[in-house]
Formats: sequence, C-alpha cells, structure tokens
Amino acid sequence: MSTHRSGKLALLLLAPLGFAAHGSAEAATTYHVRADGGDASQCTGRADAPYSGSGSNQACAWKHPFVALPPGGTPRIAG
Repeated sequence: MSTHRSGKLALLLLAPLGFAAHGSAEAATTYHVRADGGDASQCTGRADAPYSGSGSNQACAWKHPFVALPPGGTPRIAG
C-alpha cells in the first residue's frame, strides 16, 4: 500500500473520532457542589461560589449532590 493511500485510510478511520470528541466537549456542563451552596431554587449549580443568603436562580453551587440527582425524584442533570 502506498504512503498516500495509507494516509487517506488513516484519515477516514480517525475522522469520526474527532467529530465525536468535538461534539461531546461542546455539550459538557460543569456543576458544582459545596457545603455553603444553596438548593435548586436558589442556585443554578453552575458556579463554584457560595449562596449569598437571599435571592433565587443565582450563579452559585448546590449544597448537596442530591440537589442534582434527588433520590426518587427527577434528575436535574443528564449525562
């Protein structure tokens, strides 16, 4: 097999992996949990910050992993 043909074959075989990695990286969201965080109505879980003590839907961490995945309840995150 020539070098040119083997290079094309390698590109064809590896291209789907590149597209898969690119798509999953864009869809990823990081959620944060900390002891001084808030519940689901207070915090979005999308910032590594404490709950300020007042307000709702703030960019702060959740206080427990069960906020994201409540036992017996509807999950707030998907993997």
